[in-house]
Amino acid sequence: HIAAAVITGIIFKFYKKNNYCAPNSALTTNSQGNSEIFSTVLLNSLQSILLVCGAVVFFSVISNATLDLLPYSKNIKPYIIGLFEFVTGVNSIAESSLSLLEKLVMSAGIVGFAGLSVHIQVMSIVSKYGLSLKPYILGKTVQSILAMIFTLIILKLYPRNLPVFAPQALEVGGSFAMNSLFVLMAVTSIIFISLAAVIFFILKKKYQPHNL
Repeated sequence: HIAAAVITGIIFKFYKKNNYCAPNSALTTNSQGNSEIFSTVLLNSLQSILLVCGAVVFFSVISNATLDLLPYSKNIKPYIIGLFEFVTGVNSIAESSLSLLEKLVMSAGIVGFAGLSVHIQVMSIVSKYGLSLKPYILGKTVQSILAMIFTLIILKLYPRNLPVFAPQALEVGGSFAMNSLFVLMAVTSIIFISLAAVIFFILKKKYQPHNL
């Protein structure tokens, strides 16, 4: 994945090389108080978490509901699901009857592409800046293809016989899974809020005018 990402970056170095114009930017100071800034950071963090979780649930439901209506091989379904939402897709591949080689290659392609769920999340961030998603989606497609090729080459050169997928060993109860999800979300929120607070106070101290 690292090699695929680096090569994709090198390829896209030449994308519209002579047709690039950096957007105007300016450093602005926030006149809000610390309590208002903390509330804003907290609200933005919660909105981001809801956006991520909502996108994951939405595309998981849509992919499973619509793909059952289409005629195709059952071995292809996990890969198509992964193109919509990569976590659900990789989990479906792990539970399928495919060979280890096929599972790893398909999983590499899904993770490299990231899925439409992630693309929608990216779109919600960059849309307000007027940035185009075309090079991003094209780049993720190239990265997905390269990741599959590299994985296939590595597995051909160094075959693996160990069962890296073991869904039966990872099965947990529904209540435990939900509790783990809430704990993970809470810890992630606290970490991001703490980092935002530290960065804010550092920047505030750095750009605060000094009295002579």
